[in-house]
Amino acid sequence: MKKLLTVLSLVLSMTAFAGLDDFKVTGGNVDATFTADQVAKMLAEGDTCLKSGVKVLYHSKNITKKHCQKSKKLGLRTIKDSQLELSLYKQIMGFTK
Repeated sequence: MKKLLTVLSLVLSMTAFAGLDDFKVTGGNVDATFTADQVAKMLAEGDTCLKSGVKVLYHSKNITKKHCQKSKKLGLRTIKDSQLELSLYKQIMGFTK
């Protein structure tokens, strides 16, 4: 028990001295933002939905809106509105002409 407490205190003290850069996420699509060309390409490839929450904004021609609403179960690629570049987001949401 004493050894376990010693190891835990050592680990905690080392993390206290570590900088915030040591804990940055380095993999995955954490900051993924898509351009208009990338979104168009993905929609043209098929099996892709562009969603805002549960509302389907755009979907590929080979699937329906109902499929998009069940995209998680069907394994479809889903682009969230938060993953779009700001200018594309504004255009799709109708904030700009």
